[in-house]
Amino acid sequence: MEVLSLFQALLAIAVSVAGWFLRSLWSNQTALEKMMMQHQMEAAEKFVRKDDYRADITEIKGMLDKIFNQLNSKVDKP
Repeated sequence: MEVLSLFQALLAIAVSVAGWFLRSLWSNQTALEKMMMQHQMEAAEKFVRKDDYRADITEIKGMLDKIFNQLNSKVDKP
């Protein structure tokens, strides 16, 4: 009977340790998911999308081409 009680005690300790470990994993997972969602929201608010960036760069390049063309067509150019 002594061996059975010892086995049950060890089993209870092992299950408790495994439960604590799984609970800590679960809480870390939920915290990580919250941080990921917060990062996604922050990235959507602060950073520029590729499409918007390309459109802006195309517009700037067009303005620079006009400036260079005007500079090249100046009369007082040597």
